[in-house]
Amino acid sequence: MSFQRCDLWLLLAPLAGFVAMVLPELIWSPVPKYSAPLFPLLYNAVEHVGLAQLGLFIATGMLLGLLSNRKWWFLGFLAVLSFPLAAVAEMVVDPTSHNLFPIEFLFYGFYGFLIAVGVAVTQYCRHSSPHDHT
Repeated sequence: MSFQRCDLWLLLAPLAGFVAMVLPELIWSPVPKYSAPLFPLLYNAVEHVGLAQLGLFIATGMLLGLLSNRKWWFLGFLAVLSFPLAAVAEMVVDPTSHNLFPIEFLFYGFYGFLIAVGVAVTQYCRHSSPHDHT
């Protein structure tokens, strides 16, 4: 079985979501303010989510929607998958590290929704472009 182009999104979407989350933290706060058992960069980014991340989530969704035909909700889900997986891994190492994890996971769902909106808008625009109606 060969590695198909569409399978690449199974890897790139979570990476793109991760970059959208941590990039503003790397740029504006390169020194971690909080410690975390395994992923301090991600933890600090999650603790300091701002307009930069929210905008990057939508932009990430638009990029994924431009480059992939996968379902919008699936790409939104994939793009934030690394966040809850990292949280679960940290909870295994230190059970006290994410004591508000249900609320944290709701926020991850919201971030996935923002990415999914970006995907859906771009895919809708791609499929309803004027040159398709000739």
